[in-house]
Amino acid sequence: MSTKTGEDILLQAEKVSSLIAAARHLMGEGKTVDLSNLEGKISSLCKSAQSAQLDNPDTVRTALQSIVKDLNQLDEEITSRHEKAGGQSLEASIKRAINAYGLDNEES
Repeated sequence: MSTKTGEDILLQAEKVSSLIAAARHLMGEGKTVDLSNLEGKISSLCKSAQSAQLDNPDTVRTALQSIVKDLNQLDEEITSRHEKAGGQSLEASIKRAINAYGLDNEES
């Protein structure tokens, strides 16, 4: 794998940001979004940024910080949508399952 330049990394970061923005837009329209490729793209971007020899690392750092901010907003929107749809936290779901199957109660 060749070492990426700062411009290459910024282009990768722009693509990731666009993917996140598109997901947020579609979710805003009430559509379901497949985010399965997002983790791989972010992982690749981070690996490229770590291995790069950058003339101006602050520019790349700013782009990565912006992506983190966008991901946090996406997370909040997903959580909000889940809660509005009647979703519960994992802990609440576990408690419901325990109560439903009587795992806390001794059976006679």
